[in-house]
Amino acid sequence: MKLFATLFFLSTMVSNPMASASVPEVQLIVLPLKSETLKQCEQSSVRFLRANGFKTSVDWKGSEFVKIYGKNTYSNYSLQLECDASLNTKALGFSHPPTSKQSSIDAVIEGLLD
Repeated sequence: MKLFATLFFLSTMVSNPMASASVPEVQLIVLPLKSETLKQCEQSSVRFLRANGFKTSVDWKGSEFVKIYGKNTYSNYSLQLECDASLNTKALGFSHPPTSKQSSIDAVIEGLLD
């Protein structure tokens, strides 16, 4: 999946010893898409993210793949959600500061993947 390559590159960049001491944590979660359509995946994700203070952008890759990007500058959260009809998966890559409250992190993850 394209998300894995992106996250691998990102993890290589942040694991560089020259990187800042405040390296964000990255979580990757892959679940089945279930019966959700790509349009439903996009709409529910964007609605949730915007309601929770994220700026969003959407990138459709043909008719079987959509990427949703989210950034919350206040919390310093950044994420990419991919819904893939051909693999029937929903993948979330989520970076956040190591000092973030676990309950806040869990709320974002659960809100996007439930």
